[in-house]
Amino acid sequence: WWLAAGSVLVIAIQVYAWPQEWVARLSSRAWEIRALGNGYGLADFIPLSLNPYATLLEGLKLWPAVTLFFMLIYCLDTRRKMQWMVGLILAVGLFEVFYGFWQFRGHMIWGWKNHYTGSRLCGTFINSNHLATFLTMAILLGFGLFLGLWETAPRLGETASVWERIRRCSRSEHMEPQLRRYLLLVPLLLLAVGLIFTGSRGGMVSLLLGFALMVLLIWSQKWRRGHIFIIIVFVAVAILYSLFLGSEPALDRFSDHNNQIRYEAFKGALEIFRQFPIFGSGIGTFGDLFYQYQSARLKDWYFLQTHSDWLQLLAETGIAGFSLVLMAWVVLFSNLTRQWGSRREGFARGLGLGGIAALSAGVFHALMEFPFHIPAIGLVFAGIAALTYNAVYYHQQRMK
Repeated sequence: WWLAAGSVLVIAIQVYAWPQEWVARLSSRAWEIRALGNGYGLADFIPLSLNPYATLLEGLKLWPAVTLFFMLIYCLDTRRKMQWMVGLILAVGLFEVFYGFWQFRGHMIWGWKNHYTGSRLCGTFINSNHLATFLTMAILLGFGLFLGLWETAPRLGETASVWERIRRCSRSEHMEPQLRRYLLLVPLLLLAVGLIFTGSRGGMVSLLLGFALMVLLIWSQKWRRGHIFIIIVFVAVAILYSLFLGSEPALDRFSDHNNQIRYEAFKGALEIFRQFPIFGSGIGTFGDLFYQYQSARLKDWYFLQTHSDWLQLLAETGIAGFSLVLMAWVVLFSNLTRQWGSRREGFARGLGLGGIAALSAGVFHALMEFPFHIPAIGLVFAGIAALTYNAVYYHQQRMK
């Protein structure tokens, strides 16, 4: 609640019309820009945001995700509902991958020609990097469900002989859960291959870091370390299978170090922050200001985003908004990991681990892309956050 309330406060401060003397003290650069005016002088009351309408509009876009988060906190109160939620996310991911491969040559999105994706998988997203963010979170969440189902499957007995274990495994009550949980790896493998074909370097690195976080938490809690072997095998099989299907051009993008355009956007965001350090220039105003800082060779480019959600947050909301969001993430991550470490129920541990990794991967990818400016990504992130919170906090009797 305090993050939602803080966000409302920051947006209100930016769009509210303050006495111009206050604005001159809080944001001298905003006052100077408005003083250029139209020859009639400054109004007695002016907002801190250079574009209050854009700020209010961007702020309103956040509320569907906030509403969804609190709705799911109260709705996802049983294990079956959580499994259905994960299944829905995985089903959407599979649709995106299959649709993307179907239109891989033509790059059509519902009849519209996508000129921005090149030879990369995009699904129904215009930007392949945004599809990569969604697939990364879906894979990690689905893998957490796989580990959770692994923990709840009937055990064969640690002290039983080899022949006794084989005999027990042949029974339907053991074979069916085993097959069901291993079959879950098939759609996850397809999603991983789709992620590689997006050619998103940030997405692939985020997935690897998500898996690395899972390994670190498993190792630190001395949980079933055989899960680490499964993670390594899964990643290796996904890479080999994608190479078999012809993913060399997508993987070759790691050798392309020409990111000067993106670096220009990063430098522009830092310059805007330097001139608007406390409350920023106003949410949604990066595109209105960046032209002042872009080099002459980029004069034909128009930037609406920084290609880094974190840097854009810093530029548009200043120290106030950036500190609020950063502190919220640190508190959420630390609380989830601490509570996850105290759980002993297998399903909660598996699904909670996958959710924590998925959220962390999404936050990391936002360092080098702008996925959270896409409403669909924000809604998925909010849904995974609510799902993870319920998985690690709700008691076993509520998880049945």
